Parts: sequence; structure tokens; C-alpha cells
Amino acid sequence: MKMLKNLLDKLIKAIDENELGATDYLEEVEFKLNNDEEYNLKACETLINMNNMFSV
Repeated sequence: MKMLKNLLDKLIKAIDENELGATDYLEEVEFKLNNDEEYNLKACETLINMNNMFSV
């Protein structure tokens, strides 16, 4: 969950600075998800936890 919050905080900051910064940041995240197994596992765990929080 902390990882998602950090992602959103950085994305908001990038958007505030300029639109290109946001695009660059999203491309960096995409690269990490495609190439960094540990980052990918943490992202999956975060999404599963979010899904569990909102499931009934």
C-alpha cells in the first residue's frame, strides 16, 4: 500500500511540475514493472491488498 501511495505522490508532483514529467515517470514505472522482478512482485502484492480491501 505504501508503494502505491509513493507512486501516486510522485505522479501528482510530476503532473504539477509539467505534463511531460508525468509521462516520463509513467514510462519509468512501466519499465520497472517489465524488468524488475522485485518491483513487480511488490506492485502485485499492493494491488491484491487493494482488491481485498474493497471486496465484500
